[in-house]
Amino acid sequence: MTKTVNALLLILVSSVTVFSFNSTVPTRDVFDTWFSRVKEHPECVSSSAVTENDLDQFFLHYQLPSTTSFKCFLTCFYGSYDLTHENGTINVDEVVKDVARITYETAAACAGKARNIPDKCQIVYVFQNCILHGNSFELTE
Repeated sequence: MTKTVNALLLILVSSVTVFSFNSTVPTRDVFDTWFSRVKEHPECVSSSAVTENDLDQFFLHYQLPSTTSFKCFLTCFYGSYDLTHENGTINVDEVVKDVARITYETAAACAGKARNIPDKCQIVYVFQNCILHGNSFELTE
């Protein structure tokens, strides 16, 4: 009985991992693409006063700086690509359409974790943290 339960759990966990992300696009490519798009919205850099170091930590090293300026940069950046609604909540459909490797299930689950947060900058930060460090995310090169 225990072998059967363990086998079923393994299949379930494997299925969640496989169906959560489209792993055909390397993580590095996803981050490089979005990093290059920062130039398209310099207002997000200037209005948030985000540092180059914070941007490098995120886009080059997949680390989320916890500074207010970085959080507000992310919020502006998401908004500039319609990845958030006007009220600051995550636009799951646009995220899935525009961001490689993210499935609807993953985006919806992470958006749910940020749903009741009043601070718009914190909403996007919590969402992004969930995407990067959620249970099924695996960084690939």
